[in-house]
Amino acid sequence: MPDHPILEPGTGSPSPATGRLPIARPAARTSAAAERDAATTRSALLSPRSLQLCLGFVWLFVGALQLQPFMFGHGFVTEVILPNTMGQPAAVAAPITLAAHVMTHYPVLLNSLFAGAQILIGVSMIRLALLNRSTVRLVLLVSMAWALSVWWIGEGLGGLLTGAASPLTGAPGAVILYAVLAVLAWPPRKVATASPMEAGRPGIVSPQVPAAPARGEGVFGRVIWIVLWVGSAAMLLAPANRTAQSIRNQIVGSAAGEPGWLASFQRSVAAAAAEHGEIIAVVLAVASLAIGIGVFVQRIRTAALVFGALLSLAYWVVGQAFGGILTGTGTDPNAGALFVLLALALAPGGLRLPSIASLRARIRGVVSERSPARTGQGHRQPRPAERRTAGYWTGLLVSPGRHYHETTTRSAIRDAARRNRTRPRADGATGQPGPDAASRASPLGSDTAKHDHNQGGTAGGRGARPAVEGMAGRR
Repeated sequence: MPDHPILEPGTGSPSPATGRLPIARPAARTSAAAERDAATTRSALLSPRSLQLCLGFVWLFVGALQLQPFMFGHGFVTEVILPNTMGQPAAVAAPITLAAHVMTHYPVLLNSLFAGAQILIGVSMIRLALLNRSTVRLVLLVSMAWALSVWWIGEGLGGLLTGAASPLTGAPGAVILYAVLAVLAWPPRKVATASPMEAGRPGIVSPQVPAAPARGEGVFGRVIWIVLWVGSAAMLLAPANRTAQSIRNQIVGSAAGEPGWLASFQRSVAAAAAEHGEIIAVVLAVASLAIGIGVFVQRIRTAALVFGALLSLAYWVVGQAFGGILTGTGTDPNAGALFVLLALALAPGGLRLPSIASLRARIRGVVSERSPARTGQGHRQPRPAERRTAGYWTGLLVSPGRHYHETTTRSAIRDAARRNRTRPRADGATGQPGPDAASRASPLGSDTAKHDHNQGGTAGGRGARPAVEGMAGRR
C-alpha cells in the first residue's frame, strides 16, 4: 500500500483504496493563468545577467579612472571633494569636510584602496554573472553600499539640496544610478518545483509557482524611470535654472579643460543658447515629463525610452562633456551614459546571455567536429581560424585547467580515431576486415592479429595480401 494519499480525480475526498484523509497539495496553475502572467510582463531587453555584466564593466572603468595620476595628489581633495560642500546643509557638509581632512594626510593610500575596491567589485560581478551564481547578490549589495557612500562624499548627494542642480550637468549624479541599476540587476527568484520523491506520483500535483519577473520587467523599473525624469523636470524649473543665461553658463562651465574640438563645439552650442535659457529650460522640463510618464502607456513606452536615451546622450555630450574623462580628472562617465543603460534595461526585447554550461557545450561541439578532408598528399588541411569562437575563449578564461584537460583528451581521442580510419584496409572486394580491424578484434593483441593476417588466417585467405599490394601500387 503506498505511503501517500491517493486523491480521486476531480474530488477532494480520499480514495477507497487507502481510506486516509487527504493532505493539501498546491494546486496546479492552469495554462490560461500562465498565459495571462506572460502577457502582462514582457521581458526586458537586458536580462538581469546582462545588466550585471554591464554594471561590472562600469565599475571596472570607474576603478581604472581612479588610478589616474591626478587622483593620487592633493588636487583630488581640493578640486573634487571639497567643492561638494558649497551650498550644502551643515549635516551634509560635515562628513564631506571630515573625509577631505583625512584624505589630505593619506592621499596615496586611500586612493589606492578606493580604486582597488571598485575594481574588485567589477571583477567579482563579471565573474559571478558569467557563472550565473546566486552569490552575485552579495556583490550587488556591496556595490549599493559603496555607491551610496561615494554619492554622499564624492558627489555631495548630486547637489540636490543646493537648489542649483541640473540634469544638463549630471544631476542627480552617476553614482546613485549605479545603485539603481544594481537593484534592477537583482536576480529573480527561481521556479519552485516538486521534490524528486513526489514527482510523478499519482494524485500529487507538482506545484507550478512562476518565477518572479526581473525588476526591470515589472512596475518597479518604470517607477524608478518616472521618478528620475519627473525629478529632472522639477530641477529644470527651479529658479536657478530658469534665467536667461543659465543654460549658457552651465555649458561653458563644463567646457573648461576639455580638448579643443569638444570645447569649441560646446561653446558654439552655448552661444546659440544665450538669452534663451528660460525657454530651453521649460521645453526640456515638458519633454522630461512626457518621457517619464510615457513608460506607463503601453503604446508609447518604447518611444519614451528611446527619446529619453537620446536626450540623455545630448546632455552627456553638451552639458557633461563625457563626464570629464578626457581631461584626466574625471572620476566617472557621469549620469548621461547611465541613463542610456537604464533605458536599455527597461526596453522590451529579451536579450539573454548564454550560460557557461551552454558555452562549454558549444566548445565541445567545435572541438569534436571532424577535421577537414585530407589532401592528396596525406596532410590535413589547416584548421580554419573561425573555429576559435568567443565561446572558446570564454571557457578558457573561466576554467583554464579543466578546459585544457578536456581539450587535450578529446584531441588525443580524435587523433587516434583518425589514424585508425586512414590505415589501408585489406578487405578488397569481399568486404572482409583488414589488419587494423583484426588487431582490434583479436583478444591476443595486435601482434597475434598481424601474425594471423600474414599466415592467411582470415576468411579472405591468400587473397588479402594481393589486395594490399594492389592498393599500394595504385597509390
